[in-house]
Amino acid sequence: MSILEKINEQINETFCVGISSPAQECANKFENDICSNDEINFRIISFLSCVCCILLVLLFRISWNSWSTIETSKKRSPQSQRISISKPQSNATSGRVEPLILCGRQNNITYLDHAGATLYNDELVSKLAGLLRENIYGNPHTSGPASNLTEALISDTRRKLLEHFGVNDSTHVVVFTSGTTAGLKLIGESFEWTGLSKFCYHQNAHTSVVGIREYAIRKGASFECIQNLEEFASTLLERDSTGLLAFTAESNFGGTKADLNIVSKIKTSSVGSKWKVILDAAKFAATNPLNLSEVKADFTVVSFYKMFGFPAGLGAIIMTKDAALDLTPQYFGGGTISVCASEINFKRYHQNISKRFEAGTLDFLGIVSASAGLDMLNRVGMKTIQDHTFVLAQELYSRLDRLRHCNGNPVCLFYGNHHLRDKRKQGSIVTFNVLDDSGNMISHTEVGRLAGLNNIQIRTGMFCNPGASQRCFGLSTEDIKNYSGQSEGCWEEIGLLNNGTPTGAVRVSFGYSSSSDDVDIFMQFISTFFVSATKECCDAVGDKPITLGETESPIVEAMYLYPIKSCGGIRTSQWPLTSSGFLYDRNWVLVDSEGKSLDQKKLPQMCRIIPEIDLKTHTMTVMAAVENAPAPLRIDLKANKKTLSDGSFRICDRLQN
Repeated sequence: MSILEKINEQINETFCVGISSPAQECANKFENDICSNDEINFRIISFLSCVCCILLVLLFRISWNSWSTIETSKKRSPQSQRISISKPQSNATSGRVEPLILCGRQNNITYLDHAGATLYNDELVSKLAGLLRENIYGNPHTSGPASNLTEALISDTRRKLLEHFGVNDSTHVVVFTSGTTAGLKLIGESFEWTGLSKFCYHQNAHTSVVGIREYAIRKGASFECIQNLEEFASTLLERDSTGLLAFTAESNFGGTKADLNIVSKIKTSSVGSKWKVILDAAKFAATNPLNLSEVKADFTVVSFYKMFGFPAGLGAIIMTKDAALDLTPQYFGGGTISVCASEINFKRYHQNISKRFEAGTLDFLGIVSASAGLDMLNRVGMKTIQDHTFVLAQELYSRLDRLRHCNGNPVCLFYGNHHLRDKRKQGSIVTFNVLDDSGNMISHTEVGRLAGLNNIQIRTGMFCNPGASQRCFGLSTEDIKNYSGQSEGCWEEIGLLNNGTPTGAVRVSFGYSSSSDDVDIFMQFISTFFVSATKECCDAVGDKPITLGETESPIVEAMYLYPIKSCGGIRTSQWPLTSSGFLYDRNWVLVDSEGKSLDQKKLPQMCRIIPEIDLKTHTMTVMAAVENAPAPLRIDLKANKKTLSDGSFRICDRLQN
């Protein structure tokens, strides 16, 4: 019973009889009874008391209702919730491109690395959460109602995936893997290699494709890196061999697309039955329609996180049933076999092709998410996504291509087929290097670091694509061999070789959640940090001073340099310059026992590490501004050592230009 109901009940019990109100009851008694003056006064007081109580109750009730209304309004107020409002896909009047699918948790980050991993949207997460709340999914290797539900969902997802790529289970099967790399590895280790076999791969291939050659070499087969796919297909009839060809539908390096008609040309040739074709569709399938009934590849590999963002550790091989017969599993266990003897070498692989290669328990909860992701892509349409991302990539390319330094020199050098303006030749990637006003390369690592500081997510490096990098940068095999040991991580972290040759590039890639706003922000970033806009700046050569005007007289009072990244700085009024900046500035980095670099984001206490450099003796002394500090660490900077160790400290230098 509410507070109001209790108050009403008490008032009725005290002042009311039957169904009459307290005021009416007091009035009747006043009229009918002949009372003494004291009684009349008492009754008048009682009457007025009743009226006051009623008014108080009414006032309390009105106040209560008003308060409740206000609270309800607050809960429903749009200011108290973050609501995603869908925008139109494009604005015909302004020519601007809006997101196809909204992802509302970007946290002020301009996300331009969809080739690395696209963003999952809120709808996908909500749908997955709903399915997990409403259902119980059991291990598919177990019998029971929960497991039966899981098995049904896995089968349905296989069907959806085949339909998404234009085929069905009469000709193709789906083998779930942890991603594209795992799929390629499974094909390489299961292929029937012989001494007469040959593994051929296009130069534009990812390292995960190139790595298959290790299996070929171990079995006595040969390999070949193909420069031109069209020429390879034309000369295939002259090749008296069997083999495996692998190529990428869309390059993860520059977004260039291969002519997929090559697959049919090979498969319909007189030697087509001797050659199997792997199509690496990891990048292509994320932003393009792909019909495998027309592109008759034997094996097609994809990763789901590139297609719809989540789950991250799940992908698939879509293979023809005929091609599956040429694969022999090199391992069994966890559901891949129907029977096995423990004491002798006897086993029988599962008759179901998919299960034959899916060792262990599948990521069945991830497959739940994949089913929802495929539904989302099919609802939007891959053709729509292709047009959307291509328009944005062309918009960025065109605007970057028009950028000029004040002396007219271009700001960017591009790698790709953007100039053809043909979505059959070029995808949703824009890859380039930045040039200064003299035409010299600016290190991609510098661009990447500045982008990160400005909350822009891009990819820099060679993108695990050695062939495309060698071709675009003019790197020789000797260059790779000579510099491969100069960095603890990928050698592309060197940035620029001594001769100015780059070891990597800047990659911007678009997805279904990208928009013209992303292009604007990135253009502003490049224009702000890398475009020379004043004549004086361009005219300054060597020691020639920059003319700023008679009334302006800037004076540099002090400068700071940081020999050890993320540690304390050195304040000075003058310091020697080198071709790469201040001498010894950011030449060292602290690493942990595993060789991973440390910074103040991980260890704020690093600001207490104070270096000092004596330019006369070229000695650096490293001290700690803490109680009970260890003895200073002194380093001879003239010593030609890559790594210096002292107790728990390990200081690694970078290359000096």
